[in-house]
Amino acid sequence: MLESYVPKLEDLRFRETFMSDEETMSYNHAWGGTIPFPESEWQGWYEYWVLCSDGRRFYRYLKERESGEFVGEIAYHFDEKRGIWPADVVIYAPFRGRGYGKQGLEMLCEAAAENGIAVLHDDIAIDNPAVRLFLENGFAEEYRTEEIIMLKKDLKSISPQPLKEKNMENYRFLELVEKEHGFEFYQAFRDEVDWIIGGKDGTYWFVIMKDQSVKETYVGTIEDGVWTDRRIKGKGKRKTVKEMPAGSTIKRIEERAYFMQDAEWVAERKPRLVEDAHPHYHYIYGMGDRALDVSQAYGVSIGYSDLADPSAGFHLRYLYAGEDVEFPK
Repeated sequence: MLESYVPKLEDLRFRETFMSDEETMSYNHAWGGTIPFPESEWQGWYEYWVLCSDGRRFYRYLKERESGEFVGEIAYHFDEKRGIWPADVVIYAPFRGRGYGKQGLEMLCEAAAENGIAVLHDDIAIDNPAVRLFLENGFAEEYRTEEIIMLKKDLKSISPQPLKEKNMENYRFLELVEKEHGFEFYQAFRDEVDWIIGGKDGTYWFVIMKDQSVKETYVGTIEDGVWTDRRIKGKGKRKTVKEMPAGSTIKRIEERAYFMQDAEWVAERKPRLVEDAHPHYHYIYGMGDRALDVSQAYGVSIGYSDLADPSAGFHLRYLYAGEDVEFPK
């Protein structure tokens, strides 16, 4: 029996191992087979795929429950150019022939449905035997070329598992909003706000900005322990509202509001209080290639910088609490 597992940075040794294994990567022979994944690339990859997925990427290991061994990976991401969500299921060669590919694909589809993805795709090399696995598990051929077969699966028939009330107490942001009687903050990259995160009176929101305008807004409302979530896009006649999986908004908020705080490199560094950097005094973790700012008063991530990847940085633009918090328009 398998379970999905969010890998830690040091767990990426397994990914390096199977990506360098010729038998495991034989499916990729048309594009070069094995793929180098040196340790020097782990941090950047981990931040992009695991710590800062922004709802546009999903990555998990597959792990045997009894032995605790990693046996493969499942993932999906949004392909901007094609406007689709390509899927990825890889089983490490020594663990093939045990039905793990089928289990992994089912788990991936269920996770995508829970996160509001309507359709998954996968373009598979035309001679890859995995085509049969996908077809036997609800995928259908959309088109083919001389090199690939494009497959897709409609996920609307999958019923997402509701977020149980007992898990509510695990979300730090809920406690913060309740304590402050409302809380909202804006994260910005350079001069433009990218995300607005807030909550008040049982309603929580995650606003995605682009070019100084609202691109989409995720809103989650909890009443009597039950979540109702929706996504709002556009304005006026072009406005669309889509129902989202229960509890998906608070999951998105939690990931962004506490960005990087659980990373190993943060835990290993002693925080330093900077009393003149911002009116909401904060800590800075590390002053080398990467630095993370965490609000001393509220505990949320309010700034991050990475000398190796400037596009990954952000800083705090605005922060409101209590009566100053207004619901998004």
